[in-house]
Amino acid sequence: MANGLISCLIWIALVALSPMQIAFLNDPVWGKLFNEVEAKSACQLDAAPVWSPDGERIAFTSERDGNTDVWVMDADGQNIHNLTSDSEYLDFNPRWSPNGHSIAFLSTRSRTTNVWIMNSDGTEPKNLTEEIVGGNLGFAWSHDGKYIAAASSNNDIYTILVIDVESGEKMSLTDDTDGSYGHPSWSPDDKQIVTTALSNAYIAIINLDGSGSTRLKVGEFNSQTVWSPTDPLILLTGALEADGNTDIWHIDADGSHLTNLTASSSYSDSFPGWSPDGESIAFRNEEGIWITSIDGENTVKLIGNSDGIAGSPAWSPDGSRIAFDIFYGDSGDIWIMDADGENPINLSAVESYCRN
Repeated sequence: MANGLISCLIWIALVALSPMQIAFLNDPVWGKLFNEVEAKSACQLDAAPVWSPDGERIAFTSERDGNTDVWVMDADGQNIHNLTSDSEYLDFNPRWSPNGHSIAFLSTRSRTTNVWIMNSDGTEPKNLTEEIVGGNLGFAWSHDGKYIAAASSNNDIYTILVIDVESGEKMSLTDDTDGSYGHPSWSPDDKQIVTTALSNAYIAIINLDGSGSTRLKVGEFNSQTVWSPTDPLILLTGALEADGNTDIWHIDADGSHLTNLTASSSYSDSFPGWSPDGESIAFRNEEGIWITSIDGENTVKLIGNSDGIAGSPAWSPDGSRIAFDIFYGDSGDIWIMDADGENPINLSAVESYCRN
């Protein structure tokens, strides 16, 4: 497998659909770019930022050293360093633990894609999904930090596993006779997980105590499910009809009040993310990064695509800022801006790097 972040993302677009990469397959702009461009940049390609729980640091994926690695920097762009420099394989898609002490990420160190975990300084990496292909259809920490839910497979069918981070014990939540599931997301109280049934166009809400699950048939195509951090409300990305426009929706956890938040948009909307207070949603489309209210009535463009393709919006823990990436065709940077779109700052430029 070729090194380089763009090669990595092209490969992911073909065989994996984590929350970070789902738009590469469904979004005509990102999909076209990542399938046409070659990894030829001599400068950094930084992508997919995620905030630490204290809002002091940002982890991201980069090929600054010529290999695809997980990097971290302060929220002002200072003190940037490579957490996975000891690996010659692809390490990407970092996710902070709720207490900020650990980072989960995807890696090909075991020749297949697996969910790994390491200390936040990059030490003590450990394979959580082991011999099972894991995480490339989505993975997520529980809010208490004790478990990781991951879409995993030891054949062609992806099931949802819950993994005890401390012991490594695994529990399967779905049956492979029902087809593949992906994109798990935890309820605010960690008692349920919502996941997408990829083959059957419904979402399933599964009780962690083993008391069963609820299936909600909401359309012909659902690509992402993201539970509100505060309420029994679930974000969806998809269309009610197979040939319909991709929009951002939400639905109550009991299956009621399906609402299209981006009905006025004629673009393919993706990368939805709840604000920490559960009152707003950031997302992207071909025109840039947007924010909308929980009822979809107040939608505002935060930043356009005049200088490059903006994506991967991520809220800071206090909801005051949004981190995002901008892709320029053969390089990419991490930016932050205020939650109203003001004061955009290129963090990658603080300690930029170009190879000879």
